[in-house]
Formats: sequence, structure tokens, C-alpha cells
Amino acid sequence: MTKVEQVFEAARALPKRKRAELAQVLLESLDPPDLQPGLSDEEWVAEITRRAEATTRSDWKGVSAKTAIARVGLDLKLRRK
Repeated sequence: MTKVEQVFEAARALPKRKRAELAQVLLESLDPPDLQPGLSDEEWVAEITRRAEATTRSDWKGVSAKTAIARVGLDLKLRRK
């Protein structure tokens, strides 16, 4: 068994809360992904503002958490290919 496999096995043996803490630390150690290449900080602020304002309109339709999580999961799978 490789060292990495040993670490994975040890991590899986941790209680759920400790695994979550470990996952958070590992994620924070990575460089943030470039979610939408080419957008400047100002453009991101404008996009975030647009999205936030859209949620207050009466015609805005959100998606369920289940749907959102499924979409993110699919996006991650496609990015890994």
C-alpha cells in the first residue's frame, strides 16, 4: 500500500466531523479555480451583484438544493475528463 493510500485509509477512518474538517483544510490548500476565465474582479462583482438582485425579482425562479448539487457534481465530473 502506498503512502497516499495509507493517508486515504486513515482519513476514511476518522469521524465524519473530522473528515469534514480535513476536507476543508485540503480544499483551502489548493489554488482557487478559475471559475470563469477572463473575468476581472470588477466583472465578477458585477456578475455577483446581478445574480443577487435577480433573486429579489418576483419572476425569479431558483432551483432546489438537490438540483444545484447535482449540477455541480456533473460539472466537476466533466472538468476532470
